[in-house]
Amino acid sequence: MVAVLLPALALSACSGTRSREMLRADLANDIRERKTLHIARARPADLEIWTPSLALMLGGFAAPAAQARAVKWGAEWARDYGLEDPAIALAPRLGAGFAEYTGVTVVNVDRVVNDPGNLAVLRQITGSGHVLVVRTHDWRLHQDGTAFSSRAKFKYMFDVRLVRVDDGTIVWRERCGRTGTNETPLDRWEQDNAALLKSNIARAVDYCAEEIVRYLGFKP
Repeated sequence: MVAVLLPALALSACSGTRSREMLRADLANDIRERKTLHIARARPADLEIWTPSLALMLGGFAAPAAQARAVKWGAEWARDYGLEDPAIALAPRLGAGFAEYTGVTVVNVDRVVNDPGNLAVLRQITGSGHVLVVRTHDWRLHQDGTAFSSRAKFKYMFDVRLVRVDDGTIVWRERCGRTGTNETPLDRWEQDNAALLKSNIARAVDYCAEEIVRYLGFKP
């Protein structure tokens, strides 16, 4: 079981109104003295593609069926258009920031962690020190279901936690999310091998990487 150390916990949705120096100096020094930081990617949430008809089913008895269908559409889009978990691109960006800020050697773990809260699993990565776990918490084309809209926005949320595996304490945590401002017809998202969706994913990764490292006081 992973414990949470509240004084060191920072949880937000990338708000620019709070302090940028999110990583305590003593924690940064501890990471620096350990010399190595392992970065792992947790199993992502399912990509969801919400069509207008599915969105209208939300809030009623058919909501579970609509959710399952949105996940099925997401799996089909991921397969047909080669869509990858955004955390694959995000994790090394965060690792590079930690390396620059603390001078540690970053080790990218070549496997997916099914349960980031399972300390025994994290200890299979390293027996001591820290593991930075990055997870895509939510990614979807979202329909609000109002006025039979045929337009959707891309929404993305990721969670990152720094776990001290010696005792299982979460010593630092952050969230970042991004929602597109442009509602676009669903068929437009599929054009050109889902080029628009891929560009939105890339922008979300850029945004969150820049926001997180800015709070830590270093460049992406």
